[in-house]
Amino acid sequence: ETKYLSEYNINIIRNISKKLEINSKILILSNTDYISDTKKGDLVLDICKYFGVSKYVSPIGAKEYLDKSLNDFKSFNIEVEYQHYNHPQYTQIGDTFIPYVGILDLLMNEGFENSKKIILGARNYIKA
Repeated sequence: ETKYLSEYNINIIRNISKKLEINSKILILSNTDYISDTKKGDLVLDICKYFGVSKYVSPIGAKEYLDKSLNDFKSFNIEVEYQHYNHPQYTQIGDTFIPYVGILDLLMNEGFENSKKIILGARNYIKA
């Protein structure tokens, strides 16, 4: 039982990740003492420094604003990679495939084992 929708969502993410054997550590920024007034690329860098990361993987859509901060990331020895997700088609109810519906759609249509293969098979990384 949770008090907030965000806690419910975090629990869903943790449980699905565990079932898919995704073992990434999930950190909740609002549960830390981190405070910043920086924006976009600088904010991402600030958060990376706060947690002491050596690699930041970002969606390809953030490339335009993150590229402006790449030298700053490099100066703190933080490697930046962009994930380009080539959305595959999978079994879906209906005549027309609708991409980017979400993980629950994929799980309900393909099950956990096939979903894991589909997710891993569609990921591509581009070094910044």
